Amino acid sequence: MRLKKKGKAYIFRRFFYACMLLLGLLGTFRAQAAPPIEIQSEVLEQVIDGNTEFIFDASSMHTVQTIQAVTEWREPDGEPFSKGLDEGVMWLRFRLVNPTNQSEERALQFSNGHADRLTVWITDENSGTEKFEIGQDAPLQERPIKHFIPRVPIRVDAGAQKSVVLRIEDEGTMSGSLQLAKLDILQSQEMSSHLVTGLMTGIFGLMGIYAFALFLWLRKPIFGWLSALAICSLLQWMVFNWGEAGLLVPVESRAWLTNRLIIVFLSGSVFCTFLFYVEACSLRVRFPRLSKLILWFAWFELSNAFLVFVLPYIQSVRILFFGAVGFLALVCAVLY
Repeated sequence: MRLKKKGKAYIFRRFFYACMLLLGLLGTFRAQAAPPIEIQSEVLEQVIDGNTEFIFDASSMHTVQTIQAVTEWREPDGEPFSKGLDEGVMWLRFRLVNPTNQSEERALQFSNGHADRLTVWITDENSGTEKFEIGQDAPLQERPIKHFIPRVPIRVDAGAQKSVVLRIEDEGTMSGSLQLAKLDILQSQEMSSHLVTGLMTGIFGLMGIYAFALFLWLRKPIFGWLSALAICSLLQWMVFNWGEAGLLVPVESRAWLTNRLIIVFLSGSVFCTFLFYVEACSLRVRFPRLSKLILWFAWFELSNAFLVFVLPYIQSVRILFFGAVGFLALVCAVLY
């Protein structure tokens, strides 16, 4: 009787091991599902989202077009990856193959510079794994390429293959494209970006100074609110749209504080916009009740600049979007 029990246990263990082996083989096959990215000497720039697999750690993470939680590696099917307004972690992976007879050097760029924490592992089949920290919480001087936008140098020898894994963590919405290009190509693309940034900085700065001078001279509130709107828009552009002003924040609290400064300056811009149009269109006289509603939204949005340091970050983002109702009322009043 005891031998019979041992025989059943032996058969059960063998069956269990066979199932585990089968799952392992299926997992290996699944890991190779996404096609590798071939590096060609004549191709100086590639967007590689279509060759990327991703997975979200938390159950609240979603893809763009699906609502079910992703619990295994899967291909994005050409769609951009994104997560909603929930704090969480996203993993990305892909493979690089160099079919040429010479080594190729590229820079991998994650286009979103506001990633709170971003870690990259690059595994070579011969030399092991390299690890890079290039998120907002990483000091600029410690990044492999000293730049605000996360970049990692990659060198693939002739006929060799490398595997790349990214771990991205952020408080809010997170999306972006992966770009593989020559470093000088990426640097040349920045010339137009910095030109636009300088132009916008000059416009907002001069508008703020000129409107403030008119306010001091004519003592009309409309120019005071126009000056405040220009200054808030300038700060919003520097921290959010351009983003590199976030490097001025101490690295110990850069990711946390920069996220909240974005809300502060966006809330300030919304508040000044409401007050400027109320004064410009004389809404206090023409539509006193509607004006009170619009001013209520304005002060509610301004309070968000302080609540963001108390409430969860996601709640402050939702409060900011709630101001669209006030903008709708404002637009109706202005058009009338």
